[in-house]
Amino acid sequence: MIRQASAGDFAVSSELAEMLVNDKHMTPHLAPRELEALELLASGLPRKTIGRRMDPPVAMSTVVTYFNRICEKYRDLGRDVHTPQEALRAAAQDGYLDTPEPQRDI
Repeated sequence: MIRQASAGDFAVSSELAEMLVNDKHMTPHLAPRELEALELLASGLPRKTIGRRMDPPVAMSTVVTYFNRICEKYRDLGRDVHTPQEALRAAAQDGYLDTPEPQRDI
């Protein structure tokens, strides 16, 4: 976290992330299926493949609905989230997703 902050990247402690995730006024409540779709997107899968990889599988239109709901939940909290990629970044910042720390030479 210190390395991220010193490099000018967004950094948040695990304690703060937990607080933010659990504060209903700061972060949206994402349903398990919405989180599953985000996790698959974060893994690098294209949106058209995500529905087939979900357990149980869902149609592409359902995946689109999940992403639309996620974005709407963020916007309801006053956060400017309009695309699945923006939702992915917001969810990672809020601690919903484990994101690997970038490797940097010191």
